[in-house]
Amino acid sequence: MTTRAVGADTAIAAPGIAREILARGAGWRLTEHEVATYHQAGLIKPELRLDATILAELRDALERLLADNPQHAPEALVCPHIDNGKPGGAEQAERWFKLCTQPDILNLVEQLIGPDIILWGSQVFCKPARTGRFVPWHQDGKYWPMRPLAACSVWIAIDDADRANGCMRYVPGSHRRGALHQHRLSVRNDVVLAQEVVPGEFNEADARYDELAAGEFSLHDVYLIHGSEANQ
Repeated sequence: MTTRAVGADTAIAAPGIAREILARGAGWRLTEHEVATYHQAGLIKPELRLDATILAELRDALERLLADNPQHAPEALVCPHIDNGKPGGAEQAERWFKLCTQPDILNLVEQLIGPDIILWGSQVFCKPARTGRFVPWHQDGKYWPMRPLAACSVWIAIDDADRANGCMRYVPGSHRRGALHQHRLSVRNDVVLAQEVVPGEFNEADARYDELAAGEFSLHDVYLIHGSEANQ
């Protein structure tokens, strides 16, 4: 059986059972430990997940997005929340905007970067099984023409994302220098992004996997070095 791994990456400038996000917003807050872990490691996975209704809406929106854009690689569908005359039009753009700005998610982001929040971008990384495309090691800030680079990315798992199907990997603490590492162009046909951190700028042996069940999400810093392998 083939497995599709799907995640949505939204950029906005402790053990236990995960609680669900209610559509109306439940005022969920990060613990002091989670906030400290975010600043120390560069990534956290809150004890919170999308409820079944929102997850079903995301999956339906994704199927519509794929159907409307057969000419684009499914691993790199950029900014579906912006209309710009794309297939699907303003109705689908508004749908994605609402999905990207769930109140409880924004509550968590506010604790990390403050209340003055702008939805800078969104991207769907949909990896069909065994197509061989991967995301090279990079920092989000390398791609974003904004200054200052004060941003947080919310990585939402639409399907279960694990090591076998190419979940995200990250290098804890690689954000703490608060600067962009040297990148180089990666001229290959099996990569999702064109730029990668130059080898030797970090120790890949330090990398960890950001495995997420469907509906879970993580938040990471704009300077964090991360990437993902192909869906095997």
